[in-house]
Amino acid sequence: MFASCDKNSTTPAVPEIQSSATGAASEGSQQPLKMLSAALNNTRRDAELRGLLPKFLILSGWSGQEFRMPVEDERGHLAKCSDFARRDYHREVITSEQIEHSTTGAAQHHPGLVDALTASIVLSGKDVSVLVPERFLLAQGFTIAGTSSMSVKLRCGHSLPIHRVLCEKPNSEANSGTHSIAYSWFVGHDYVTSNHESLSTKDSLDRKHYGYDQRWACITVIAYLDPVQSMKANSGPELLFRTLNGKLADELVAEFIGDIGPDLISVEEVKEWSKE
Repeated sequence: MFASCDKNSTTPAVPEIQSSATGAASEGSQQPLKMLSAALNNTRRDAELRGLLPKFLILSGWSGQEFRMPVEDERGHLAKCSDFARRDYHREVITSEQIEHSTTGAAQHHPGLVDALTASIVLSGKDVSVLVPERFLLAQGFTIAGTSSMSVKLRCGHSLPIHRVLCEKPNSEANSGTHSIAYSWFVGHDYVTSNHESLSTKDSLDRKHYGYDQRWACITVIAYLDPVQSMKANSGPELLFRTLNGKLADELVAEFIGDIGPDLISVEEVKEWSKE
């Protein structure tokens, strides 16, 4: 379910997730002109999304919570015509992995110890600047510590470019902060990129040359590095997050995105996968 980020709206907005067809032109000498007219009169192009965030990922074993709404500060950073969906995911850390990453090498198994990720999708309105991932992170109280890029191989074979942001959320009470890494990319009607400048250029060219009113999606996955955080499972006990370092977070997220990516993106409709 997509939720409208207009705080005055009471009805969830569910966007179309299919491309518009240009329609057939009539025969005769006016055919090229009519084809152009038909194309320009049908300029809406939506992000090529296959569906929403699934509740379960069978191959990789992740389980999702119920959808969460954006917080008030996030709504203030989003255009009213943007739509938003977020779901928390967790996967139990098996005993062998607990021993492998334990500082003591102890064989004790903690059934409430999980790896946790949060996935979200934001659909833009006419203002694509709202899709800059750092804007969402700042709205959630994070500070940006650094950025980099990586590539993830989807289970369908495509290589997905990823924008990686290391961030920290200060905690004045504990005199410390919590650390996370956000991984994001953008999906247009026929183009995938992790670079917002590339998105803006593509959007401008399509608008200028084809008259497209294009809607973009920003998909973000956040990995939590600190063990002090927790989440409440659906009708179950509280789950504690495992301590992650950057390398392990990258591996977990690469597996997660590799599995969920083809569930979210209509890969057969994408003509260009940007290589950043």
